[in-house]
Amino acid sequence: MAEASGALAFTERVSRMTLSAWQEDIIRQGELYRVGGSVRDRLLGLDDVVDTDYLVRGIEPPVLESILSQHGRVALVGKVFGVYHFTPVGEPACDIAFPRTEVSTGPGHRDFAIQTDWRLPVEADLGRRVWPVLQQEWPFIEYCGLRDAFVIRYALGGQEHLRIHHDVAQVSASVKLNDGYEGGELSFPRQSVTNAPAVVGELLAWPSLVTHPHETSPLRAGVKYALTIWFELPGTFEM
Repeated sequence: MAEASGALAFTERVSRMTLSAWQEDIIRQGELYRVGGSVRDRLLGLDDVVDTDYLVRGIEPPVLESILSQHGRVALVGKVFGVYHFTPVGEPACDIAFPRTEVSTGPGHRDFAIQTDWRLPVEADLGRRVWPVLQQEWPFIEYCGLRDAFVIRYALGGQEHLRIHHDVAQVSASVKLNDGYEGGELSFPRQSVTNAPAVVGELLAWPSLVTHPHETSPLRAGVKYALTIWFELPGTFEM
């Protein structure tokens, strides 16, 4: 199994019911997503969410810069990563980025070339961010696309556990999204491993078929959230 720490790109498409003027202008021409820790905090029902970052796709960089400049101050602060620092009039500042790809350029998948691509689907952006980390552990796996990514909520009276099973994927991953619950551990009986020591935001990945059957033990108290990621099997991805 492979582990990776740090916040992942939790993503939430912006609803038209919550739009500022600059967001309206972006959505008329492309797509706008909230990303990062603010999405996780909203999922957990926290009220003091202040910093929000965004991802924009479907809009060319000069067009996005023109839109943002009409509503506040904008500066390109991450040229390699395609990140803009934007301060809208009367609103808190935020960072806005384009989707990106990371391609291995060195032996053992230790070095990566990062390229922004305003046309890249947000699902591919998430997959391409995670995959280079997995290749450090498994250097011969090939990226065939992201099959699915979704959040599971465990609560008493609702989904309280998950029976032992395999995933139909090349690689599976789980990210712990919160603390404050009892039970609900992701467990691998064959390997005698659980995700109990994992901290919030840490990713645990494993080969999906045959070797790593897994289950979630019954929840005893609280509410648990977990992000599940499935990477597509070779031979099922069309270029």
